[in-house]
Amino acid sequence: HLRHLSAASTDMSGIGTGESKNFFAQLLSFTSRGGQSSNGSPVTVANVGLESSSLASATLASGSVDYSTSILRQRANHAASLELASFLRVLSNEMPHDKFVAVESEVYSKIFSLVHSKAARGDERLAGVAALDALISVPSSDEEKKAIRFGNNLSHGLKAPYADFEFLHAIAKALGKMSLRSANVDRVEFEIVRCLEWLRTDRSDRKLAAVLVLRELAKCAPTAFYSKTHNVNVQHHAATA
Repeated sequence: HLRHLSAASTDMSGIGTGESKNFFAQLLSFTSRGGQSSNGSPVTVANVGLESSSLASATLASGSVDYSTSILRQRANHAASLELASFLRVLSNEMPHDKFVAVESEVYSKIFSLVHSKAARGDERLAGVAALDALISVPSSDEEKKAIRFGNNLSHGLKAPYADFEFLHAIAKALGKMSLRSANVDRVEFEIVRCLEWLRTDRSDRKLAAVLVLRELAKCAPTAFYSKTHNVNVQHHAATA
């Protein structure tokens, strides 16, 4: 399905270029200038930071990566996600409805599987969240169903046992972006109430997730945030998180 590019695409044959032929591959990899590392192999998120022994040592046993690798990964995911979003936006306008529904379903399923990947490193999970974030504003064949599926997958990700700061922060940003859409008011209120409950738990991961989400919702949905927190000392709970 992903080969069915519209007439508005710059690649009429559907073959693609080295930078655009595989949208999901780009969610997990990126091309540097020239597209190769010093040893001649393609530069991907999977091997960024592992090209030399000094950078390899920066990858922790827990699956974390160093700061420079994190930034490169973030830029790669952002660029690929924007291209994916642009691609689906064109298809939503020019592809027959029944065919677009099939393409959209396939794309969403792949993204959700990335978000919930159990790989040691977070490359796939972060790629999935980046793609999901980029698609929030893209027209869907069923906006209500899309909002529910996106919200459920992001919400579930907050409880993942492998969630680290980078992953939780990305999810919080995506939830904040979703809260800007009036159709998601119920989701926003649910997340605020749950986060207030998490601030009272003894689990540090839940408290971290709560603080990150509440910060984004306070910025993006201040009315809903105030309505649920005006009688709660959020600063006190956040300070002890």
